[in-house]
Amino acid sequence: MRADEGSAPVPIDVTLEFVVGSAAVTLTEIAPYRDALTVSEYRVAQVHEGVCEHRVIRVAHWVYWDGHHLRMPGDVAGSIRLRIEPMAARPHIATFTIVDSLPDGWDTPLYLDVTTVDPESGPRAPKTDGRSEYGCSLTDNMPTFLKLMPQLRLVVLGDSRGQAGVVTDRIGGDVNRHTPIAYNLGVESSGLELNELLVDTYLAHMPALRCIVYCLSPRVFNERWRDPIHWRCRGSCRTRPGARASSCATRDVVSIPC
Repeated sequence: MRADEGSAPVPIDVTLEFVVGSAAVTLTEIAPYRDALTVSEYRVAQVHEGVCEHRVIRVAHWVYWDGHHLRMPGDVAGSIRLRIEPMAARPHIATFTIVDSLPDGWDTPLYLDVTTVDPESGPRAPKTDGRSEYGCSLTDNMPTFLKLMPQLRLVVLGDSRGQAGVVTDRIGGDVNRHTPIAYNLGVESSGLELNELLVDTYLAHMPALRCIVYCLSPRVFNERWRDPIHWRCRGSCRTRPGARASSCATRDVVSIPC
């Protein structure tokens, strides 16, 4: 069965001989994330079921899943039997932390170990406490946002102008690349009510937050500016003692009609 036919690929049952593995990683090193894989290289000793025509392959193993350490088969010397799938059949796995300290092996095929964690019931469908279900693209962004909340200094809100127009990866330089301090919560076609909900429920309680970039349609800007989310954002944020919330909020709200 082909992966591009819309069905999950059939796992390949193989016996592999361990060659070399990536450097070990700790949960602290991948924080604030709680899921991670590590890559090891193997020689294919025997194919029990399925098709694997390569003599040498690399396999990505789950080492952390929802903060729990999983035994990595690559640590075992000698041969080991695994169920694997082509990594290309699981493109969503690329969004997780993958530790690969092996020499360049662009011509060595990469597989996913599904022996320990089934991608259909594992990190692909994480358990949620309900805070991440919004019925839109925000559902995909919220799990990471909730983990990053204590350290974020800048958050982008708004409609598609903010979602696509602000690249938070380029904010903060090297600091942001190693320890994310900026995050984009823009949602296509979102209204003032959703953004107000995000401010009141989450952003108002973020200790490190210093700036909110809010991007919106000029039509919304012109129609609603008499009672703008701009002031409600400032009113929701914590203020200095004795200061008025509407004028001296400790967070800056940059409203950009674009």
